[in-house]
Amino acid sequence: NAINDVICDLLQFGCLYSGTKEVLRLRGINIGKVRDPLMPLSEEELQKLHRSAETLRGVINALEL
Repeated sequence: NAINDVICDLLQFGCLYSGTKEVLRLRGINIGKVRDPLMPLSEEELQKLHRSAETLRGVINALEL
């Protein structure tokens, strides 16, 4: 299932919420950073997420109605 793949990809970045917010930001929706006690993505995680963003974008676009 495509949505499960997206969730699994986001979980590799530490905090699901941080990864989700970054994906939204890349899509032009800035909803801010995560609040304490959640941690923002590290620079390394951000770089990995940006490299994976194209794949994530394709799956997300396919799921949009």
